[in-house]
Amino acid sequence: MAIPYKYSYAALLPVTSDSIITELLERFPKGSFASGVVSLHVSFGFFVDIGVPEADGLVRVIDITDEPRAITEADYPPIGSEVRAYVWGVEKGGGTRTQVILSIKPSLMRGAA
Repeated sequence: MAIPYKYSYAALLPVTSDSIITELLERFPKGSFASGVVSLHVSFGFFVDIGVPEADGLVRVIDITDEPRAITEADYPPIGSEVRAYVWGVEKGGGTRTQVILSIKPSLMRGAA
């Protein structure tokens, strides 16, 4: 399908509704813990399949360790591994996906059972 020059590709994609964001905020409140499977490594962190079709879990590089050092993909859990993470909140990601922002910092994970 050719897209006329005056329209952007992003404008043709479905937008996450506010009701989905509200539902995610109720399911993943800040301070709770979520579990999932690492699905993708990217330069800014890694994505976690949290079992919700409308959203991805995202662990940013700043939320991997408490140590003040450079983080590389070698520090990420392997793709396919299960992780438990602290929930920071929910936000609209780039494009059409909503992201549940997660952290695996040891200082935050001490309360995880």
